Amino acid sequence: MSVPPFIHPCWKRLATGGLQELELRNPAAQMMAKRLDRDQRTELVDRVQEIHEFFTRYERTLGHELSQFDRL
Repeated sequence: MSVPPFIHPCWKRLATGGLQELELRNPAAQMMAKRLDRDQRTELVDRVQEIHEFFTRYERTLGHELSQFDRL
């Protein structure tokens, strides 16, 4: 699966707790999810943008994580 466009609703779901529902095998994805979970002060749009940019940048190594987007 390729990275959905920025306007896809999955990004908002991920930014509002959906990252905890994914089985994250990639250590960098795990660290990003933990950091975003700890920092609840970050604006929603900034969280969405950061998650989208992360998945776009590392798409090649996040196949397992991306395959779970259809259940969000």
